Amino acid sequence: MDHVLQILLGMLVFTATARVLGGVSLRFRSRILSLASIAAGSALYLHVGGYAATRSLISFAVLACFFWLICRFVPRKHLYSCLVLLPIFLLVPLKRSNFVELLGLSYAMFRLCSLGMEMIQQKVGRVAFLDFMGFLFNPLTFFVGPINSYSHHMQWLHGTADRVRFDDSFLRMSGGFFKVLLLGPALYQITYPYLLSMGSHLELISFPICTLLFLFYIYLNFSGFNDISIALGGMIGMPILKNFSHPFSQTNPSDFWRHWHMTLSHLARDIVFSPLSMLMARRFPRVPLQVVIGVSIIVSFLLIGLWHGSSGWMLLFGLYNGIGVLLATLLKKHWPAWFKRFAKTWYGRPTLCFCTTFYIALGATALGLSPQGVERLITAISN
Repeated sequence: MDHVLQILLGMLVFTATARVLGGVSLRFRSRILSLASIAAGSALYLHVGGYAATRSLISFAVLACFFWLICRFVPRKHLYSCLVLLPIFLLVPLKRSNFVELLGLSYAMFRLCSLGMEMIQQKVGRVAFLDFMGFLFNPLTFFVGPINSYSHHMQWLHGTADRVRFDDSFLRMSGGFFKVLLLGPALYQITYPYLLSMGSHLELISFPICTLLFLFYIYLNFSGFNDISIALGGMIGMPILKNFSHPFSQTNPSDFWRHWHMTLSHLARDIVFSPLSMLMARRFPRVPLQVVIGVSIIVSFLLIGLWHGSSGWMLLFGLYNGIGVLLATLLKKHWPAWFKRFAKTWYGRPTLCFCTTFYIALGATALGLSPQGVERLITAISN
């Protein structure tokens, strides 16, 4: 909770500072706001990581400079391999490194992938050094996301995005604080990770409730931070992407992931699913389309698992969700009439929503417990 409060306080201080600095001349606005973003992000990095984070921050800055050189000097035809694939391949060794632990690494690397796609699509031109560093160190998205786009960041620097009405932003921010500081922690005390850590007696009858509540806790915590980021960004004219859109009302895992952590799932679609499926279709024209789609789905969700961590358990989490999405895709393809007819009944849609949510919750609970925690849970509820 201490780190949560530190991050929230840092975000509030940065927003107040950026609102004051945003009134400077347009000639100097971009540089001043970028420097403010770098300074605030670095200070928050050190505050959250403690004194030992100095070496980590220097390593992070060196890594950022390396990728800026790629943005600046690598031809556009090589950007996919150097600015999209390379950050992904570096995630595993960097996460497993004993030399230094880089805070906010997954968000930073995937923001680089997003920037690479925007440059390839020519949505972004020349990338200035200060703008680039301010983009990576932005305190509103550094630790809590979302994977915001570089073009949205530049709209803020150039003052081309409208500010949101203060009362609307304040209402959204208040809701985010309520989720993160009150409702989320209250729910967490009825989830298996907390109950196991406290040595509580567990009953089998509590399994579905505690499993679902852990997913709801993740949603409240994650979407609460997203609401706060969006609200604070709106106050200073910084567009920040929405990460959630009614995920629990979806009737299958495929639709669930289109509405859950949307910046991650959409980026995985753009940098893995679409290119890989098109490549396989061209290289192996005799392979059935369903196989091509299936392989692309699994690889995309392995990437989502890698975003959560570099261990085999995280990759297994990605594989589990990829299988769920693949099965849902096959069900909708081979029995579309039955699926639509069942979903339209008064009992069909609630049943599908519950089954989808529970399937996702099982994977999330396993992810939160680790293999040893899952073993302890099975032992506890079976006795």
